[in-house]
Amino acid sequence: MPSMPPRQPRPSSAILVTPDIRRTRPPLTAETLAHVAVIGLFLLALIAALWFAQAIVMPAAAAIVLGLVLGPAVDRLSRFGLGEPLAAAVVVIAAFVAVHGILALCALPLLTWIDRAPEVWSAVREKLEPLKSAVVELVRVSSMVERATGLDSAGGSVSVAGPGVLSNVATAAPALVAQLVIFAATLYFFLATRRDLRRAMLGLCLSRRSRLTAARVLADSEKVLSHYFAVITLINIALGIATALVAALFGLPSPGLWGVLAAVLNFAPYVGPAVLAVVVFSVGLASLDSLWTAVLLVGVVVALDTIEGQFVTPAVLGRRMTLNPLMIFLAIGAWLWLWGPLGAFIAVPSLLIGSVLVDRLAGRSKLPAAGAGRPAATGRVPPARVAGAA
Repeated sequence: MPSMPPRQPRPSSAILVTPDIRRTRPPLTAETLAHVAVIGLFLLALIAALWFAQAIVMPAAAAIVLGLVLGPAVDRLSRFGLGEPLAAAVVVIAAFVAVHGILALCALPLLTWIDRAPEVWSAVREKLEPLKSAVVELVRVSSMVERATGLDSAGGSVSVAGPGVLSNVATAAPALVAQLVIFAATLYFFLATRRDLRRAMLGLCLSRRSRLTAARVLADSEKVLSHYFAVITLINIALGIATALVAALFGLPSPGLWGVLAAVLNFAPYVGPAVLAVVVFSVGLASLDSLWTAVLLVGVVVALDTIEGQFVTPAVLGRRMTLNPLMIFLAIGAWLWLWGPLGAFIAVPSLLIGSVLVDRLAGRSKLPAAGAGRPAATGRVPPARVAGAA
């Protein structure tokens, strides 16, 4: 019987991997640096354009963001036989009626507190007077600021120099009316023609794959913003009710006003709650008996906002809809510098849209699961739906 040849040992995987076929990082070329430089120059030009054209771009951008939120409502009305122009008109009118109702509810107490602003400032200075002996340096800085701003006057009284609040409002009224008209017109036309706009945008894509990606980004952005703002609105309403109850419990005048302010300002994370805490503390010093009662009041208000931001909202939205706090803070700072207070309200929607874009390009999705509070792990859009969106 012939003997079998000896079996050769199988080469290990380490022998098969050679330096020639290993994946290496491409070298940094002048062409790559030129592309990066062009992108950087484009971003700088875009920021400059947004700064100089903010009177037009700011209300239009806010209207488009709100249009993405209200888009599903227009779709639901269209299913009942209303055309898109009529459905968009109904949604826009309903939104303005709701805003007008909130303003009418808060207008009288808000104007009253604006008229009492010098009185509140005097009360704040009087209540904080015992603390000045413990912080001498702060007293020096405070006196310097008072002399620079003209708030320091003889006899301890406060005199407001320059035009009053009503004069400033009358001066800025034409610009505010023009921006409101731009906002309302952009919102209506965006809602009434958004399918045509989507079709035109997809027509700019050259390949079928890019059209599918763009259609999914547009659809996901609308659904994510609608889901996010629906949940956040309900949470903010609950926070406003809790804040109003706390204000009434402490005996703060106009508790409903502070509840509405808490609900509205909470749409701008970090900045809104900080402004609310300062306002409530100042009003508490002017209205309550002692300094420590005002401190306790603002502590409870801050505790409510902390519970909402750190526990309630992440638990309701889920991890996939929770943004990085550092990114939120940086975005709010950038948009505040660019567009002022309205930029703080646009910061989170812009982050959500950017997050949807990055997730779609990476093959992920943040779409909420159908009929559930948590977002779905995957959100593939069927080709039929993409074709309909196109």
